[in-house]
Amino acid sequence: MKNLLLIILSLSIFGCATVDEKIILKYEPSPNIYERRSGVINISKALQSQKQSNNGDWLVGSLNNANGVKRASLFANRSNVDFIVDAIMVELKQIGYTPKIKQKPTGNAIFISDISSFFNVNKGLVTYDLEHKITFNVDLYRNGQKVKSFLVFYQDSETVPPVKVSSQEEKMLTKSAQKAVTQIIKELGNVVKWT
Repeated sequence: MKNLLLIILSLSIFGCATVDEKIILKYEPSPNIYERRSGVINISKALQSQKQSNNGDWLVGSLNNANGVKRASLFANRSNVDFIVDAIMVELKQIGYTPKIKQKPTGNAIFISDISSFFNVNKGLVTYDLEHKITFNVDLYRNGQKVKSFLVFYQDSETVPPVKVSSQEEKMLTKSAQKAVTQIIKELGNVVKWT
């Protein structure tokens, strides 16, 4: 009994050995209802590096013990940049715009740069603490002229039981993307009248 107690105490302090995990990032449209719009909006992004595994998965987070010490990595099927650009495209289509990917911001455009998105999972014995923070810069263009620049920021955290954690991770990343993209859509409606 004493040995079992010692093992449990050691695991709670130092954490279990963990292997890398993979999640699937698939964006779901936000439930927000926006004013209907129309027109073409070009989306451009700055080139940005992000670590990949040997099999092509993208590093999106860290799996830690209960004390926050990294034990393994969290990978996804796509990069943070592609996930955010896809989220913007989905939301723009949902409200009536025709989004197009362009190398440079031309015409009416959204330019995304400096995406910082990282997900931490602190694994305890009884619960897992999930935390995600995302920031990136947005420049809005009208007829090729920059009219607004702003920082998008969203942070979320949640404590969950250690059952089906990967689905909770995927839900949190989707929610963060929804909240971040909502900030862009609001700026489009408040500042830039394209149609």
